[in-house]
Amino acid sequence: MTEIPVGHALLSIEFRMIGDAEPMFTTAGLKLTPGAPPGLQTLVNSLYTPIANFHASLSVPSVTLEAVALRYTDVAGADPLMVEKRQVTAGSNTGGSLPPNVSYLIVKRTAVGGRKNKGRFFWPGVRAAVVGGEGIITAAAIAGTNTNLEVMRNGIENTAGVDDLVIFHSAPLGGTAAAPTPITSLLMDPKVATQRRRLR
Repeated sequence: MTEIPVGHALLSIEFRMIGDAEPMFTTAGLKLTPGAPPGLQTLVNSLYTPIANFHASLSVPSVTLEAVALRYTDVAGADPLMVEKRQVTAGSNTGGSLPPNVSYLIVKRTAVGGRKNKGRFFWPGVRAAVVGGEGIITAAAIAGTNTNLEVMRNGIENTAGVDDLVIFHSAPLGGTAAAPTPITSLLMDPKVATQRRRLR
């Protein structure tokens, strides 16, 4: 299991889809600014805005962003603190959507090689009109989304109290986890993702 390192937080994003009784989640790590960051509630309130703006730009109206939460560790071995901002923001891309088991796949890139230094988001609410044969997303949709992803990433990392989006690492048996790896970019994969239990 991946632990949250001291001075870091797990960012959790909650979605709901009309017709699906269960919530969906996607996550990322955050390195917080050393010293005296703002209160955690102030921090999560500020983080909600760039995430909500990105969700509205990408998803269909039947998928709503429900909450943004932080789990934060300030003492080694202690239980994480948790705060959240609950507010509903619907996607604004009208038109038909693909089935609930289809999502956008967003790749977390870093400056370090190796599989463990890459990550991904699954983001629900795929608009049918932007997906062609064999699940390939149109070039225009990819370009627009990558621009909006950069806006969201900058919005998160420019929030007072946040240093970087990061990838956490699991500790090997009997060992210590490697230091989190900073994310340098977020990019949409050109092909949609399908899962049996997407985002659970």
